[in-house]
Amino acid sequence: MLIKTIALLLSCAFAPGLSYENAPHQKSRVLSSKKETAVRLLYEYPLGTFIESIAIRPNGELLMTLPYNSSVHSIDPLHSNYTPTVVHNFDGLTIFGMTEYERDVYAVNGGSLSSSTGPVAGTYRVDSLNLTQTMATSSTIANISSGQFLNGMTSLPRWGVGPRNLLVNDVAAGVVYNLDPVSGKYFIAINNTYTQAYEHLNLGAVGVNGIKIGDRMAYLTNTGLGILVGFPIHKNGTEVAGGAVEILSHEANSTWFYDDFALRDTTTYVTTGSGNSIERVITTAVVSQGPITTEIVAGSLNSTCVAGPTAAAFGRTPWDSHILYVTTSGASNVPVDGRMKIGAQVLAIDTTLCSWG
Repeated sequence: MLIKTIALLLSCAFAPGLSYENAPHQKSRVLSSKKETAVRLLYEYPLGTFIESIAIRPNGELLMTLPYNSSVHSIDPLHSNYTPTVVHNFDGLTIFGMTEYERDVYAVNGGSLSSSTGPVAGTYRVDSLNLTQTMATSSTIANISSGQFLNGMTSLPRWGVGPRNLLVNDVAAGVVYNLDPVSGKYFIAINNTYTQAYEHLNLGAVGVNGIKIGDRMAYLTNTGLGILVGFPIHKNGTEVAGGAVEILSHEANSTWFYDDFALRDTTTYVTTGSGNSIERVITTAVVSQGPITTEIVAGSLNSTCVAGPTAAAFGRTPWDSHILYVTTSGASNVPVDGRMKIGAQVLAIDTTLCSWG
Protein backbone atom coordinates (compact mmCIF):
# COMPACT_ATOMS: atom_id res chain seq x y z
CA MET A 1 0.00 0.00 0.00
CA LEU A 2 2.86 2.38 0.69
CA ILE A 3 3.87 2.64 -2.95
CA LYS A 4 0.40 4.00 -3.68
CA THR A 5 0.98 6.57 -0.97
CA ILE A 6 4.28 7.63 -2.49
CA ALA A 7 2.93 7.84 -6.00
CA LEU A 8 0.34 10.34 -4.86
CA LEU A 9 2.30 11.95 -2.06
CA LEU A 10 4.63 13.48 -4.58
CA SER A 11 1.62 15.38 -5.86
CA CYS A 12 -0.05 14.81 -2.50
CA ALA A 13 -3.50 13.62 -3.46
CA PHE A 14 -4.79 12.39 -0.15
CA ALA A 15 -8.20 12.21 1.44
CA PRO A 16 -8.87 12.56 5.19
CA GLY A 17 -8.98 9.45 7.34
CA LEU A 18 -11.13 10.57 10.29
CA SER A 19 -14.16 12.78 10.77
CA TYR A 20 -14.66 15.57 13.30
CA GLU A 21 -18.31 16.11 14.06
CA ASN A 22 -17.81 19.28 16.11
CA ALA A 23 -15.82 21.35 13.66
CA PRO A 24 -15.42 24.94 14.93
CA HIS A 25 -16.20 26.49 11.57
CA GLN A 26 -17.40 25.96 8.04
CA LYS A 27 -15.15 27.03 5.19
CA SER A 28 -16.34 28.97 2.19
CA ARG A 29 -16.90 27.02 -1.03
CA VAL A 30 -17.51 30.10 -3.15
CA LEU A 31 -15.00 29.94 -5.99
CA SER A 32 -14.69 32.38 -8.87
CA SER A 33 -12.23 34.01 -11.24
CA LYS A 34 -11.37 36.38 -8.38
CA LYS A 35 -9.27 33.53 -7.00
CA GLU A 36 -6.97 33.76 -10.01
CA THR A 37 -6.35 37.51 -10.30
CA ALA A 38 -3.70 37.50 -7.56
CA VAL A 39 -1.69 34.66 -9.15
CA ARG A 40 1.30 35.35 -11.40
CA LEU A 41 3.32 32.67 -13.20
CA LEU A 42 7.09 32.99 -12.79
CA TYR A 43 8.17 29.80 -14.53
CA GLU A 44 6.73 26.57 -15.88
CA TYR A 45 8.85 23.44 -16.19
CA PRO A 46 8.34 20.79 -18.88
CA LEU A 47 5.46 18.38 -18.43
CA GLY A 48 6.31 15.63 -15.96
CA THR A 49 8.57 17.74 -13.73
CA PHE A 50 7.78 17.85 -10.00
CA ILE A 51 8.74 20.44 -7.35
CA GLU A 52 8.49 19.36 -3.72
CA SER A 53 9.58 22.20 -1.41
CA ILE A 54 10.62 25.84 -1.34
CA ALA A 55 12.83 28.06 0.82
CA ILE A 56 13.64 31.76 0.46
CA ARG A 57 17.24 32.96 0.62
CA PRO A 58 18.17 36.16 2.53
CA ASN A 59 18.81 37.87 -0.84
CA GLY A 60 15.26 37.04 -1.96
CA GLU A 61 16.06 34.18 -4.34
CA LEU A 62 13.80 31.11 -4.29
CA LEU A 63 15.26 27.66 -3.66
CA MET A 64 13.32 24.59 -4.75
CA THR A 65 13.86 20.85 -4.45
CA LEU A 66 13.16 18.68 -7.49
CA PRO A 67 12.99 15.08 -6.21
CA TYR A 68 13.28 13.19 -9.48
CA ASN A 69 16.12 15.45 -10.65
CA SER A 70 17.97 15.08 -7.33
CA SER A 71 18.70 18.80 -7.48
CA VAL A 72 18.05 22.17 -5.89
CA HIS A 73 17.12 24.96 -8.31
CA SER A 74 17.04 28.73 -7.83
CA ILE A 75 14.95 31.56 -9.29
CA ASP A 76 15.36 35.29 -8.67
CA PRO A 77 11.78 36.64 -8.50
CA LEU A 78 12.93 40.27 -8.22
CA HIS A 79 14.31 40.42 -11.77
CA SER A 80 12.64 39.91 -15.13
CA ASN A 81 14.48 36.69 -16.04
CA TYR A 82 12.85 33.89 -14.06
CA THR A 83 14.75 31.04 -15.70
CA PRO A 84 15.89 28.63 -12.96
CA THR A 85 19.51 27.72 -12.38
CA VAL A 86 20.84 24.52 -10.81
CA VAL A 87 22.33 25.33 -7.40
CA HIS A 88 23.43 21.82 -6.43
CA ASN A 89 22.98 18.19 -7.44
CA PHE A 90 22.54 15.47 -4.83
CA ASP A 91 23.59 12.58 -7.03
CA GLY A 92 21.54 9.43 -6.45
CA LEU A 93 19.42 11.01 -3.71
CA THR A 94 15.70 11.65 -4.12
CA ILE A 95 15.36 14.90 -2.16
CA PHE A 96 12.25 16.29 -0.52
CA GLY A 97 12.19 18.73 2.40
CA MET A 98 14.36 21.83 2.87
CA THR A 99 14.71 24.50 5.56
CA GLU A 100 17.22 27.21 6.51
CA TYR A 101 18.90 26.71 9.90
CA GLU A 102 21.74 29.22 9.67
CA ARG A 103 21.93 32.28 7.45
CA ASP A 104 22.03 30.91 3.90
CA VAL A 105 22.71 27.37 5.13
CA TYR A 106 19.97 24.80 4.54
CA ALA A 107 19.05 21.31 5.60
CA VAL A 108 17.85 19.05 2.78
CA ASN A 109 16.46 15.56 3.36
CA GLY A 110 16.09 12.62 1.03
CA GLY A 111 16.69 8.94 0.44
CA SER A 112 16.20 6.10 -2.00
CA LEU A 113 12.87 5.75 -3.76
CA SER A 114 12.09 2.53 -5.62
CA SER A 115 9.70 2.69 -8.56
CA SER A 116 8.32 -0.70 -7.57
CA THR A 117 8.25 -0.65 -3.77
CA GLY A 118 8.36 3.05 -2.85
CA PRO A 119 10.67 4.62 -0.24
CA VAL A 120 13.48 2.43 1.03
CA ALA A 121 13.50 2.54 4.82
CA GLY A 122 16.90 3.14 6.37
CA THR A 123 18.28 5.08 3.39
CA TYR A 124 17.04 8.51 4.45
CA ARG A 125 19.40 11.22 5.60
CA VAL A 126 19.64 14.98 6.16
CA ASP A 127 22.36 16.95 4.39
CA SER A 128 23.60 20.51 4.81
CA LEU A 129 23.65 22.82 1.77
CA ASN A 130 25.92 25.83 2.32
CA LEU A 131 25.37 28.82 0.01
CA THR A 132 27.44 31.38 1.89
CA GLN A 133 30.32 31.13 -0.59
CA THR A 134 30.51 31.46 -4.37
CA MET A 135 30.33 27.69 -4.82
CA ALA A 136 27.62 25.68 -3.08
CA THR A 137 28.88 22.86 -0.86
CA SER A 138 27.08 20.01 0.86
CA SER A 139 27.83 17.51 3.60
CA THR A 140 25.86 14.90 5.51
CA ILE A 141 24.44 15.97 8.86
CA ALA A 142 22.96 12.61 9.85
CA ASN A 143 21.81 9.30 8.49
CA ILE A 144 18.38 8.67 10.03
CA SER A 145 18.58 4.89 10.27
CA SER A 146 15.02 4.58 11.57
CA GLY A 147 13.63 6.89 8.90
CA GLN A 148 10.97 5.53 6.56
CA PHE A 149 10.14 8.58 4.43
CA LEU A 150 11.46 11.99 5.53
CA ASN A 151 9.61 14.97 4.14
CA GLY A 152 8.70 18.33 5.74
CA MET A 153 11.18 20.19 7.96
CA THR A 154 11.48 23.39 9.93
CA SER A 155 13.95 25.03 12.33
CA LEU A 156 13.39 25.60 16.02
CA PRO A 157 13.91 29.13 17.38
CA ARG A 158 17.46 29.90 18.45
CA TRP A 159 17.80 29.53 22.22
CA GLY A 160 21.47 30.38 22.52
CA VAL A 161 24.72 30.35 20.58
CA GLY A 162 25.06 28.13 17.52
CA PRO A 163 22.78 26.74 14.80
CA ARG A 164 19.12 26.09 15.39
CA ASN A 165 18.01 22.49 15.81
CA LEU A 166 15.74 20.99 13.18
CA LEU A 167 12.36 19.30 13.32
CA VAL A 168 12.17 16.62 10.64
CA ASN A 169 8.91 14.91 9.70
CA ASP A 170 8.66 11.23 8.81
CA VAL A 171 5.43 11.08 6.82
CA ALA A 172 5.37 7.27 6.75
CA ALA A 173 6.37 6.57 10.36
CA GLY A 174 4.19 9.42 11.62
CA VAL A 175 6.78 11.00 13.92
CA VAL A 176 8.80 14.22 14.15
CA TYR A 177 12.54 14.07 14.89
CA ASN A 178 14.61 16.70 16.67
CA LEU A 179 17.98 16.84 14.87
CA ASP A 180 21.10 18.67 16.05
CA PRO A 181 22.76 19.93 12.83
CA VAL A 182 26.19 20.08 14.50
CA SER A 183 26.44 16.73 16.30
CA GLY A 184 24.04 14.84 14.04
CA LYS A 185 22.28 13.43 17.09
CA TYR A 186 18.51 13.02 16.84
CA PHE A 187 15.53 11.75 18.80
CA ILE A 188 11.77 11.52 18.34
CA ALA A 189 10.36 14.81 19.62
CA ILE A 190 6.67 14.43 18.71
CA ASN A 191 4.66 11.25 18.32
CA ASN A 192 0.97 11.77 18.93
CA THR A 193 -2.48 11.46 17.39
CA TYR A 194 -1.81 14.34 15.02
CA THR A 195 1.51 13.12 13.66
CA GLN A 196 0.79 9.41 13.30
CA ALA A 197 0.10 7.79 9.96
CA TYR A 198 -3.46 6.73 9.14
CA GLU A 199 -4.46 4.09 6.65
CA HIS A 200 -6.39 5.14 3.61
CA LEU A 201 -8.22 2.59 1.49
CA ASN A 202 -6.37 3.54 -1.69
CA LEU A 203 -3.32 5.44 -0.52
CA GLY A 204 -1.79 3.46 2.30
CA ALA A 205 -0.55 4.97 5.56
CA VAL A 206 0.45 8.64 5.68
CA GLY A 207 0.85 11.11 8.53
CA VAL A 208 2.54 14.40 9.42
CA ASN A 209 3.59 16.38 6.34
CA GLY A 210 4.13 20.15 6.72
CA ILE A 211 5.39 21.76 9.93
CA LYS A 212 6.11 25.31 11.12
CA ILE A 213 6.94 26.89 14.49
CA GLY A 214 5.48 30.16 15.78
CA ASP A 215 5.18 31.68 19.28
CA ARG A 216 6.24 28.39 20.93
CA MET A 217 3.54 26.56 19.02
CA ALA A 218 3.92 23.72 16.53
CA TYR A 219 1.61 23.97 13.52
CA LEU A 220 1.43 20.92 11.31
CA THR A 221 -0.60 19.24 8.64
CA ASN A 222 -1.49 15.56 8.75
CA THR A 223 -2.28 14.50 5.20
CA GLY A 224 -3.91 11.21 6.24
CA LEU A 225 -6.25 12.99 8.64
CA GLY A 226 -6.75 16.00 6.38
CA ILE A 227 -6.12 18.47 9.20
CA LEU A 228 -4.18 21.57 10.14
CA VAL A 229 -3.52 21.49 13.89
CA GLY A 230 -1.66 23.60 16.45
CA PHE A 231 -0.36 22.80 19.94
CA PRO A 232 2.30 24.19 22.36
CA ILE A 233 5.83 22.79 22.45
CA HIS A 234 8.90 23.05 24.66
CA LYS A 235 12.17 24.65 23.54
CA ASN A 236 13.41 21.29 22.24
CA GLY A 237 10.30 20.75 20.11
CA THR A 238 8.59 18.20 22.35
CA GLU A 239 4.89 18.59 23.01
CA VAL A 240 3.72 20.29 26.21
CA ALA A 241 1.78 17.66 28.13
CA GLY A 242 -1.82 18.75 28.60
CA GLY A 243 -1.34 21.79 26.37
CA ALA A 244 -4.27 23.22 24.41
CA VAL A 245 -4.71 21.51 21.04
CA GLU A 246 -6.98 22.80 18.32
CA ILE A 247 -7.95 21.53 14.90
CA LEU A 248 -7.53 24.75 12.94
CA SER A 249 -8.97 23.38 9.73
CA HIS A 250 -10.21 20.03 8.50
CA GLU A 251 -11.09 18.71 5.06
CA ALA A 252 -13.76 16.06 5.51
CA ASN A 253 -15.04 13.82 2.71
CA SER A 254 -13.14 15.70 0.06
CA THR A 255 -10.66 15.08 -2.72
CA TRP A 256 -8.63 17.91 -1.15
CA PHE A 257 -5.91 17.32 1.41
CA TYR A 258 -3.37 19.39 3.27
CA ASP A 259 0.31 19.39 2.28
CA ASP A 260 2.76 22.18 3.14
CA PHE A 261 1.90 25.72 4.26
CA ALA A 262 3.29 29.15 5.04
CA LEU A 263 2.80 30.68 8.48
CA ARG A 264 2.64 34.39 9.28
CA ASP A 265 1.71 35.21 12.87
CA THR A 266 -1.46 33.15 13.39
CA THR A 267 -2.46 33.05 9.72
CA THR A 268 -1.59 30.07 7.55
CA TYR A 269 -1.70 29.70 3.79
CA VAL A 270 -2.17 26.00 3.12
CA THR A 271 -1.52 24.17 -0.14
CA THR A 272 -4.44 21.86 -0.88
CA GLY A 273 -2.75 19.47 -3.33
CA SER A 274 -5.44 17.98 -5.56
CA GLY A 275 -7.73 20.82 -4.43
CA ASN A 276 -5.63 23.01 -6.79
CA SER A 277 -5.86 25.98 -4.46
CA ILE A 278 -4.48 27.91 -1.52
CA GLU A 279 -6.55 28.07 1.64
CA ARG A 280 -6.08 30.89 4.13
CA VAL A 281 -6.78 30.01 7.76
CA ILE A 282 -6.99 32.93 10.20
CA THR A 283 -7.14 32.22 13.90
CA THR A 284 -6.46 33.95 17.18
CA ALA A 285 -3.91 32.37 19.53
CA VAL A 286 -4.76 28.70 19.99
CA VAL A 287 -4.91 29.04 23.77
CA SER A 288 -7.67 31.65 23.47
CA GLN A 289 -10.04 29.29 21.64
CA GLY A 290 -11.11 32.22 19.48
CA PRO A 291 -12.98 32.11 16.18
CA ILE A 292 -11.39 30.57 13.09
CA THR A 293 -12.09 31.78 9.58
CA THR A 294 -11.04 30.06 6.37
CA GLU A 295 -11.37 30.76 2.68
CA ILE A 296 -9.88 29.69 -0.61
CA VAL A 297 -7.92 32.75 -1.77
CA ALA A 298 -6.19 31.45 -4.90
CA GLY A 299 -7.03 28.79 -7.47
CA SER A 300 -9.99 26.43 -7.51
CA LEU A 301 -10.71 22.72 -7.79
CA ASN A 302 -11.25 22.63 -11.56
CA SER A 303 -8.70 25.27 -12.56
CA THR A 304 -5.06 24.92 -13.63
CA CYS A 305 -4.23 28.32 -12.13
CA VAL A 306 -2.69 26.61 -9.06
CA ALA A 307 -2.40 23.03 -10.31
CA GLY A 308 -1.33 20.66 -7.55
CA PRO A 309 0.36 23.08 -5.11
CA THR A 310 3.10 21.45 -3.01
CA ALA A 311 4.76 24.18 -0.91
CA ALA A 312 4.53 27.87 -0.01
CA ALA A 313 6.74 30.58 1.51
CA PHE A 314 6.64 34.36 1.85
CA GLY A 315 9.21 36.69 0.28
CA ARG A 316 11.92 38.04 2.57
CA THR A 317 12.69 41.46 1.11
CA PRO A 318 10.83 44.78 1.57
CA TRP A 319 9.69 44.51 -2.05
CA ASP A 320 8.03 41.10 -1.83
CA SER A 321 7.20 40.42 1.81
CA HIS A 322 3.51 40.35 0.80
CA ILE A 323 4.12 37.82 -1.97
CA LEU A 324 3.41 34.16 -1.31
CA TYR A 325 5.60 31.98 -3.52
CA VAL A 326 4.05 28.62 -4.36
CA THR A 327 5.47 25.55 -6.08
CA THR A 328 3.34 22.96 -7.84
CA SER A 329 3.37 19.48 -9.32
CA GLY A 330 1.38 20.62 -12.34
CA ALA A 331 -1.29 18.11 -11.25
CA SER A 332 1.00 15.45 -12.69
CA ASN A 333 -0.56 12.50 -10.83
CA VAL A 334 -4.05 13.85 -10.21
CA PRO A 335 -5.16 15.74 -13.34
CA VAL A 336 -7.29 18.84 -12.92
CA ASP A 337 -10.89 17.99 -13.74
CA GLY A 338 -9.69 14.45 -14.31
CA ARG A 339 -7.92 15.24 -17.59
CA MET A 340 -5.58 18.28 -17.46
CA LYS A 341 -1.88 18.13 -16.61
CA ILE A 342 0.68 20.91 -16.99
CA GLY A 343 4.33 21.36 -16.13
CA ALA A 344 5.34 22.06 -12.57
CA GLN A 345 5.12 25.78 -11.87
CA VAL A 346 6.59 28.47 -9.67
CA LEU A 347 3.90 31.04 -8.80
CA ALA A 348 3.81 34.43 -7.08
CA ILE A 349 0.57 35.24 -5.25
CA ASP A 350 -0.05 38.83 -4.17
CA THR A 351 -1.78 38.39 -0.82
CA THR A 352 -2.90 42.03 -0.79
CA LEU A 353 -5.27 41.06 -3.60
CA CYS A 354 -6.61 38.02 -1.75
CA SER A 355 -9.81 39.62 -0.51
CA TRP A 356 -12.64 38.00 1.38
CA GLY A 357 -15.91 37.40 -0.40
